[in-house]
Amino acid sequence: MRVNIIVPNFNKKKYLKHCLESIVSQVYGDLKLIFIDNESTDGSAEEAEKILSKFKGTNLYGMPLDYVIDSAENIYPQCWDECLEKAYKYLDSEWYTILGSDDFISPEYIYKFVEYMHDNAKDNILSIQSDLVWFKTKSPKSHDYEILQVNRHVYNNIDELKVKMLSGCAVNSPSVFYHTDILNNKNLKRNPEEYSGAADYDFYCQMLDKNIYIENANTCFGYYYRINPEQATWQMHKDPIPYDTLIQNKWKEKWKKY
Repeated sequence: MRVNIIVPNFNKKKYLKHCLESIVSQVYGDLKLIFIDNESTDGSAEEAEKILSKFKGTNLYGMPLDYVIDSAENIYPQCWDECLEKAYKYLDSEWYTILGSDDFISPEYIYKFVEYMHDNAKDNILSIQSDLVWFKTKSPKSHDYEILQVNRHVYNNIDELKVKMLSGCAVNSPSVFYHTDILNNKNLKRNPEEYSGAADYDFYCQMLDKNIYIENANTCFGYYYRINPEQATWQMHKDPIPYDTLIQNKWKEKWKKY
């Protein structure tokens, strides 16, 4: 099973070494890294090329390393949608996931996802999420980190997840793996122009509305989510527009039975 890892980036040069080397360190070898820069002004794209080129087309274990570095126009504030749209053009596998450029993944992250899919015979699953480890470091370039919490959402079926989504986003966005069939569903549309950085939240509700279940692994594959003041998620909390409330009201109206 081949997996693509999309890394959207905006001005996160100081975190890129930790992030990209965590991909290069994956023990699972059938990967493609798609790095899309969102018009950074800190030399991020050049830094990404510098980091990846030194591996000369292989990962830390000598397995082939495919990677792409490109850019996307920065249109929507506090979101990665422009980068995703550009990255979709480079996908060459049935499964992809997204890694924030200020985060990192454990060496077994992709292996654990593939193992879970094989062990559980999940042939009909189009998306899956796992636990999210929140961490912080004393400095941007430090690899020494403190774990703050492990974030898990508890639900067992699509109805339970819908109910939870009406009061808050019950999906660990960075930890989600997507089957590319989702991209071919013309009834699904990301809306960053309307919901800014909360567009993921609305998109998950759209998926559920079309009966696309987000499987809950109920385990940690190994995604490490960096808590820092520059993070788009935390910047969204300062926005005066209550995007989460707008999304919840929209879907409360549509899902009246819940």
